[in-house]
Amino acid sequence: MKNDLKVKKMKNIIILFAVISLFFTSSCNQQKIVSDNENVDEVAAQLVQIWDDFNEAMLSKDIDKVLSHFTQDIINYPFYGSTQNGFEETKAFLADFMSNYPEGGFDFKQVEVKVFGDTAFEVSSMQGQRGFSIFKKHDDGSWKLYRWVGQQENSN
Repeated sequence: MKNDLKVKKMKNIIILFAVISLFFTSSCNQQKIVSDNENVDEVAAQLVQIWDDFNEAMLSKDIDKVLSHFTQDIINYPFYGSTQNGFEETKAFLADFMSNYPEGGFDFKQVEVKVFGDTAFEVSSMQGQRGFSIFKKHDDGSWKLYRWVGQQENSN
């Protein structure tokens, strides 16, 4: 059973890093939006709003509002610390992170968005970090964070 779980985690990691590699090799300083969805600009704006809401909720220390933007099966690969698998581990990580959250929040910049059906891929930049996010669209039309990977940006 443990080996099956390890294999599943490794497959998730391999797939995630393959997708991330595609994004990071195609990203540049200009925002790019590519999609099979004619409303991609609207989706991109919704994703920015999610990060703005996240930032506000972190600053006001409202963990429930922060978590309202995550799927139950969220997997978070922060640029430091260990991976969080699922909602409860992510909640514990964010509650701890909240106590060290920068006073002015993060200056979020959307770099690239690709939307295919009910899945949106986003590359972002914020205070020395590069983030890669996968959002899933829910039946009510909302977008929720499904996977997040943080990476320290090169100082060069």
